[in-house]
Amino acid sequence: EGNVTCDDVTYTGKSKRSGNEIILTGHTLHTYLSDGTPSIFIGYELVNGDFVYVISDSGLLTVTQDQRVLVKEQGNWDWSK
Repeated sequence: EGNVTCDDVTYTGKSKRSGNEIILTGHTLHTYLSDGTPSIFIGYELVNGDFVYVISDSGLLTVTQDQRVLVKEQGNWDWSK
């Protein structure tokens, strides 16, 4: 047994248009068992003001503002870094 959650996740993103980078911190997302125990990992959530970044376990990045989807694009995990 051990921890399956993490509240110290770092995300670095780079704008395709401007080339500007953003570094955010956040936490992991999981499904939960009926007793409240975290179970299956489903991704990461990072918040920047009223912008919410969610990266799914498949690499899908979704950025929302006030529940309106601004970005939805498939990425690839790079485990070499």
